[in-house]
Amino acid sequence: MSSSHDKNKEKKFKGIGYYFRIDNKTIQGKITGAFMFLSLLCFIIIVINTYLWNIIGDEESKISNLLAPLKLNIESLENQLVQAEVLTFYEVQSMNNSSDLEVILNHRIPDLFKELDRLEAKANRELKETIFNHRKTTTAVFVRLRDLQKRSIRPDDNKQLQNLKAQKKQTQRSLLNITERQLKEHRERADYLRSNMWWYTFWEFFIAFILAALFASAILISILNRIRWLKYQIRKLGEGNLPDQLRNSSDELNSITEALNNMIDNLRIIIKFSGEVGKGNFNNDFKVFNDQGDIGKALADMRDSLNGVAQEADERQWVNEGITHFSDLMRKHSDNTRKLSEVLITELATYLQIELGALYLVEENDDKVELVLEGMYAFDRNKYKNLRIEPGQGLVGQAYLEQDVIHLEEIPENYSDITSAIGTSSPKSLLIVPLIAEEEVQAVLELASIRSFTSRQLAFVKRLANSAAATIASSRLNLETRELLEKSREDAEILRAQEEEMRQNAEELEATQEEIERRMREMDDQKGLYNSMIDNMEGILYRTNIQENNRFEFVSKHTEEMLGYSIEDILSGKIQFIDLVAEEDRKRVVTHIGGAIQNKGKFQLHFKMKRSDGQLIDILDKGNVVLDENGNAQYLVGFVSRTDF
Repeated sequence: MSSSHDKNKEKKFKGIGYYFRIDNKTIQGKITGAFMFLSLLCFIIIVINTYLWNIIGDEESKISNLLAPLKLNIESLENQLVQAEVLTFYEVQSMNNSSDLEVILNHRIPDLFKELDRLEAKANRELKETIFNHRKTTTAVFVRLRDLQKRSIRPDDNKQLQNLKAQKKQTQRSLLNITERQLKEHRERADYLRSNMWWYTFWEFFIAFILAALFASAILISILNRIRWLKYQIRKLGEGNLPDQLRNSSDELNSITEALNNMIDNLRIIIKFSGEVGKGNFNNDFKVFNDQGDIGKALADMRDSLNGVAQEADERQWVNEGITHFSDLMRKHSDNTRKLSEVLITELATYLQIELGALYLVEENDDKVELVLEGMYAFDRNKYKNLRIEPGQGLVGQAYLEQDVIHLEEIPENYSDITSAIGTSSPKSLLIVPLIAEEEVQAVLELASIRSFTSRQLAFVKRLANSAAATIASSRLNLETRELLEKSREDAEILRAQEEEMRQNAEELEATQEEIERRMREMDDQKGLYNSMIDNMEGILYRTNIQENNRFEFVSKHTEEMLGYSIEDILSGKIQFIDLVAEEDRKRVVTHIGGAIQNKGKFQLHFKMKRSDGQLIDILDKGNVVLDENGNAQYLVGFVSRTDF
């Protein structure tokens, strides 16, 4: 860059001879000679034509500087007066003051009058007189409009104004006629001169063209030969073939030669650059066009873009390999949540190359939620053993509540230090990630490093968090399932034992039932025998419930035969047994039986009873008291027989 500047500075001080030369070696010298020759021819043509064009110019000057502006002034003045008249009558009627009317009357029309005076000074005598008359009538109209603006309009004002306008129109028409006539005359003279002028110009330029063509042909042939050679080299380059270095020359085309040589060199660099890119070496130091210009910047951007893509691919591969590794690891230890926590945090810290790591599992006991430190890496185990954190407590508890990642580059002062054999240091970057599965936080991951976390580390941890959360949730579910299965197996064992016991009991019960049935059959046989004996006994067998006021619960069927009363009458209480005892014996019977009940012993007594037909019969009543399981008198069992036979 500096050498180029020095060259430009050197050229600046080479003098006029460097820029203006006449020779047969350089294109500049050849073209300069041709230019000088053409300049001489043009000078001669110019001198001849200048005289003729001056005559034409005088005529056209009158047209452009006097007659055309005069016509335009007349039309503009007429338009402004018409606008002033309209605005004057409108304002007077509407009682408004218009700024447009002020501009027209105070500026535009006076300016047009000044321009008219300037044109009048340039006009000939005939035109001056006509301009003067037109100026006089126009001024009268203008003065009347100014007067009407300052006062109210009277009935005859419009008529007077129309008379003035008629006079102005007459002088205006006269002025326009003279102007049009003079315009026509001057144009005809200019056209006549111009129509004859081109013949002179034609022959002048024809001769000059022939001479210039001969001179230029000689110059062009020498230049074209050089250009054809360069074109051949450029075509060869366009076909994809790199020519050898082109030879230099002393003419101006040498700069093109140097540019082509520079392009060839850069294309060779591009070939090497492409080869390195094809090999995957995106960090090569080849600079095409010094990384400048469209091609240089494009190739540099392409190299940087490919390098970025390669880095992204490396990061993506790193993340995918890590996810695969940790997926296998978590699958291997999914049956033990505690072991999974320890292995996961240790492997993660190692894979990320960080210095501190901790994993807190969420535990719920009796509707109380706590974050329990289960896995740690490089933490003081004695200090943080059995650490429990409540939701909202510290950064870990806050991350649990918000269910969002916390990434800090400024670590709190009381945070744990990183200790090694050669000393301690404080971490510089902290990352806390909640592990969420099924919209619930399963655990919280805490990572710290003396370096800032890279983008790929952050992406990896956030992606791993999902699979880790699912694995922890699955591990817990599997643990609960195993516990349920174990409990189910234990319950099944107990149930089988109970079933066996019940089966044995059922067998024993079946045997007992068979024994009972056998005994019942025997009892039925004995009962039949017993009932037969009772039925054949000459007397009444009875049983009363002492605790229910000696209510009769059983009497034998000889009751009807002996006493003449039915069994139903006795059992229902319709007939009281004591009432059938003879009145003179009743008190003695009650006392004797009452004593037997009190003594819980046997009794025997004679007394008389009255049959249903009124007959008194002698009775012998023998019986005893039956006790319950507590030793209390429960029943009174006895046998009544007749002794008067």
